[in-house]
Amino acid sequence: AGLDQCTKVEYERFQALNDDYKEKFGFAFVMAVRNSNREEILAAFGARLQNDYAAEFETAVTEIHKIARLRIDAMEAE
Repeated sequence: AGLDQCTKVEYERFQALNDDYKEKFGFAFVMAVRNSNREEILAAFGARLQNDYAAEFETAVTEIHKIARLRIDAMEAE
């Protein structure tokens, strides 16, 4: 996703959104970022901050399942 190539402004935005997210929901932002870019991730952060706790918890669990599936698929491809 190129997160290691963030500009200073992008990095600060990620930090601020992550802080807001953790404060609101009490857990870390989780997103399967493969095939996403920085702009899409920042947009998802902003959109998901509008969720209530129950909706966001469900979204986070869905993202964890996506990550697990991607990792299993990668192991099977080896």
